[in-house]
Amino acid sequence: MIDVTTAQGLDALASALAARLRAEQADPFAVATVLVPRHATKAWLQLRLTRELGILANVRLGYLARVMQELLEPGQRLLGRDALQARALGVLFDEAWLARAECAPVRDYLRGAGSDVGAVERRAVQLADALATQLEDYLLHRPALLAAWEAGEQTLGDDAEQAGVEAWQGALWRELAVTGEGRAAGALDLRRLIAAVEAGAGEVPARLHVFGFTRLAPGYQALLVALARRGCAVQLYVQQACAPNAGGLLPQLWGRPGAEFLSGLGERCAQGAVELRVQAAPEQAGAGLLGRLQHRLARGGDEALELAPGERSLQVLAAPSLQREVEAVAGAIWERVEGAEPGLRFDEVGVAVVDPAWDVYRGRIDAVFGQASRLPTSLLERPPGEASRVVEAVELLLGLPLADFRRDDALRFLVHPNVQAGVEDADPQEWLSWCQELKVFHCADAADHAGTYLTRDLYSFDQAGQRLALGTFLAGGADGQGPPVVTLEGQSYLPAALAPGQQASAARFQLLLRSLIADVRFAQRARLTLGEWSRFFTALVRAYVVAAGADEQVYGRVLGKLARMAEWEQAEEAEPASAGAAGKGGRRQAPPLRGSGEQEAAGADAERGLPTQARRYGVQAAADLARAAIQGVEPGRGRSLTGGVIVGPLRSLAGLPFRVLFVLGLGERQFPAQPRRDLLDLRQAARQAGDVSPLERDRFAFLNALGGAQEALVLSYVQRDEQTGERLAPSSLLHQLRAGLGAVTPAQFAALEVEVPLRRFAAASFPPPLGR
Repeated sequence: MIDVTTAQGLDALASALAARLRAEQADPFAVATVLVPRHATKAWLQLRLTRELGILANVRLGYLARVMQELLEPGQRLLGRDALQARALGVLFDEAWLARAECAPVRDYLRGAGSDVGAVERRAVQLADALATQLEDYLLHRPALLAAWEAGEQTLGDDAEQAGVEAWQGALWRELAVTGEGRAAGALDLRRLIAAVEAGAGEVPARLHVFGFTRLAPGYQALLVALARRGCAVQLYVQQACAPNAGGLLPQLWGRPGAEFLSGLGERCAQGAVELRVQAAPEQAGAGLLGRLQHRLARGGDEALELAPGERSLQVLAAPSLQREVEAVAGAIWERVEGAEPGLRFDEVGVAVVDPAWDVYRGRIDAVFGQASRLPTSLLERPPGEASRVVEAVELLLGLPLADFRRDDALRFLVHPNVQAGVEDADPQEWLSWCQELKVFHCADAADHAGTYLTRDLYSFDQAGQRLALGTFLAGGADGQGPPVVTLEGQSYLPAALAPGQQASAARFQLLLRSLIADVRFAQRARLTLGEWSRFFTALVRAYVVAAGADEQVYGRVLGKLARMAEWEQAEEAEPASAGAAGKGGRRQAPPLRGSGEQEAAGADAERGLPTQARRYGVQAAADLARAAIQGVEPGRGRSLTGGVIVGPLRSLAGLPFRVLFVLGLGERQFPAQPRRDLLDLRQAARQAGDVSPLERDRFAFLNALGGAQEALVLSYVQRDEQTGERLAPSSLLHQLRAGLGAVTPAQFAALEVEVPLRRFAAASFPPPLGR
C-alpha cells in the first residue's frame, strides 16, 4: 500500500510524520528511513523532528539514491549519470561508431573543432555531459523510448524535425546498453532495477517515509510502486500548494506539475494492483490577504479576494538598482524583527533569490547583510570553491596547465593558505615582493616565449627561481657592488639580492616553483587514460595542497572525487602511491625537484599491470572532468538553517516554512525561464504527463514558495536599468498574481507596491519623525 498525506505547508506534514515515528519507536531496535528531496529539507526536518520528538534516535534521513544502492545485489552497480557520461565519451571517440551514416551529425560537430586535438576532446567532453543528462532524463521519463531503441525501432517519423537526432541517439544507447559493456559488467539502469525488485531481488525495507517531495519523476514513481508490491509500506508526505485539478487561474498556470504527479501515481498504482490512499493533514489557515489566497488555492475555486487597508502580508518592492533592492530587503527585515512582527526570530525569515540570479545576488547579500546592515545570516548554498578554501586551492591547481601559467593565477595558488601551510616558515608577502622585484609578469619559463621578440629568459617564473637559487650562495649588494652575472645554458642571470636570513625561505620558494612548473609542463604534454589522470591529479593535490582541522574531511572528499575518475574506464582500482613530496597524512615535507605528479604517472600503470588500450586524453579534457567532479563536495551546501536569516536560491528554499519570506530578482525576462528549444531533447517532440518544462518548473517553485510563507510574502525586483535608467517591467508572475486575486483592482494592487528610493539615506527611507 502507498499512503499519501498532503498539506500546503511542511509543518503539517512534519507533525504527521512525527506522530508515525513516535508510534514506531515502541520497538527500540527499529530504524525508520526517511527520504528527502534536498539538503535544505533535510536540515529543516532534523530540527523540526528534534523539537517534536525531543530526541532524534533511530531515524535515518537520506536520499532516494541511497535506497536504490541498497536494493542492488552484490557485484551490481547502478548505471548513474557519471557512468553514462564516461561511456558516452568512449563511444564518441569510437571511429567505427562515428563512421555510421546516422552518426554523421556527431562526426561533423566534433571535427568542426579543426585539427586541435584538445579542442576536439573538449567538445566531446561537453557533448558527453549533455548526453548523460538527456539519457538520465529518458530513464526517468521515457523508458518506453529506450526500450524501442534497444529493439532497433525509431519512434519519430522520417519527416520529423528531430528524426536525425533520434537516429544517432538511438545508436548511442544501443552501444551503451545492448552491445557495450554495461550488461556484462553488472550495471543496472533504473528500468532493470525496477524489474529486478519486482522479480524478488534485493532486500526491501519494511517501511519507507518519503517526505517533502512536491513531485516525482515517473521512473521514481514506478520504483515506489514496485517496492509497495514487495510488501514495503510506503508513506508519502506531499507538499501540495494548490488542490489537484483545482479551478481558477493560478492553479491552471502554476500547479500542473503537482496535479500530474498525484494522477500519475494513481495510474501506476492501479496498473500494479497497489492500494493508494490519499488524505489531507489538518492545518490552520493564515491571516491577511496571503492567508486567504493560500486557503483558496488549497481548496480550489476562484472567488474574488478583498484587500484590507494597511495590508502587509503581501508586498512588492520595486527598487532602482540591485544594490538598493538588497538594502531595502535588509531594512524590511530589521523593521519586522524589531517590532512589526511580535517575537519574530532571524531564522524564521527566509530570503530566496531566483535561480538565474543567485550568483549575482549572493555576493551583494553577503556584503549588505553582513557589513552594512549587520544582519546575522546563514547562507544555504555556496559554490564548493567559495565555501571551502581547500576546494578553491584544488580548482586553482587544476587550472594552471590550462592558463599558460599566468602571473595572477600562479600567484593566487602559491600564496594560498592551504599551499603555504605545507611550506615551513613561508611568508606570502615575501614571495610576492620577490616576484615584483624579479620582474615576473607571465609564463612559466623561456619556452613560452619561443617565436616572440624575446630572445632572453625574462619575465618568467623560472628565471625568478634561477635568480633566487643563485642568490642563496652568491652574496652581494650590501657594499654597492652587485653580485656577478651568471651564465647558465646560454642565458645570463643576475642573482637575487637576499637579506640575511632569507636564504632558507628563498630556497623553499624556488624549489616549490620549479616542482610546480615541472608538473604543469608534464600535464600539458601528457596524453593519459582517465585512470592515469586520476592518479596524477590525486598525487598532484597531495603534493601541493594540505589541510588541517575541519578542512581535512573536505580534503578527503575531494581526493575521493578525483579517485572516482579511475572507475570510469573500469580499470583496476588501486590506492595512488604517495608522491615524492608527500608524507604522512598527505602533508608535504619538502617539494620535490622533479614534479610529483610526473613521477606518479610515469611508472604506476606498468607496476600494476593496468590495461593500456583505454582511450588517452589531453589535460584540457581531463581537467574539465576533474573540476566538474569536485563540484559535488558537500561544502557547497553551506550552513544549516540556524543562526540567522536563511538565504539561498529559490530551488532550495521553495516550500520551506518561514514566517516571513522575501523573494528577490523577480524581473522581466529573468524569471521564470523563457521557453526554448533543445534539439537534443526528444521529449519536446511530444509532451507526456509528468514532463516539466523550465517555465513550468519556475512557476511551480514560486507557487510552493507562496504556500510556504506563513505570515508575509515580500516580492522584489529591479525596476530601472542601472545604465540607461529605462523603466523595467516585473516578472510575468506578478501580473498573473494580480489577475489571480480577482476583485483586487490594478490601483489596489499598486498600493501593495513600495517604491524604493534611489539613495539609501533618502528621507523616504526613514519613518517619522526623521523621514517623511
